Amino acid sequence: MVTPLDIGLLEYVVPIFSFLLVYAVLYAILIKTKILGDNNLVNSVVPLAISILFLLMPGAVSFINFITPWFVVLVIVGFAVALLFLFLGVSDETVKGWAHNPTIYWTALIFMMIIIIAGLIHVFGNFFGAPDPGAVSAGAEIEFSIFHPKIIATIFVLIVAAFSVKFISEEHK
Repeated sequence: MVTPLDIGLLEYVVPIFSFLLVYAVLYAILIKTKILGDNNLVNSVVPLAISILFLLMPGAVSFINFITPWFVVLVIVGFAVALLFLFLGVSDETVKGWAHNPTIYWTALIFMMIIIIAGLIHVFGNFFGAPDPGAVSAGAEIEFSIFHPKIIATIFVLIVAAFSVKFISEEHK
C-alpha cells in the first residue's frame, strides 16, 4: 500500500547524498584554507577520491548519515538563538561578536565533539566489546552512562554554575 510519506526509495539515494556532502565539505575546506595551493584541479580531485573512498566504506556512510542530522539541528538551533536575540533588540555587532567569544565557540565545539563521539559509538560500537550475542557492548554502556538523566542534570547544573561565576566575577564597564 502506498502512503503519502513513503520514503523507502530514499534509502537507495542516501549514499549519493553522503558522497556529495563529503565532496562539498572537503572541497570548501581546501578552497578556503588553500592547503594544496590555488590549483582547482588538485582541489577538486582530492575530495573526489576521498568521497569515493567514503562511498566504498559502509561504516563511513552510516557515520555520515548519523551525524549529519544532528549537525543540521545544531546549526538551526544556533541560528534560531541568534535570530531570537536580534528580534529582542540586540545589535548586529554583538551577535557577530559571539563567534569570537571563547565561551560560545568552546560550547559549540563540545557539542560537535559529543555528536561525533555519539556517531562513532552508534556506528562502530560493536568493535569495543560484546563478544557474546546476548552481552551488552561497551558502546551501549558508555551511551547509557553519558545520557543518564542524573549525568545530564549534573552537567547542566555545572554549566549554569560556571556561567554564573563568570558573569558575577566580570567587571562592568
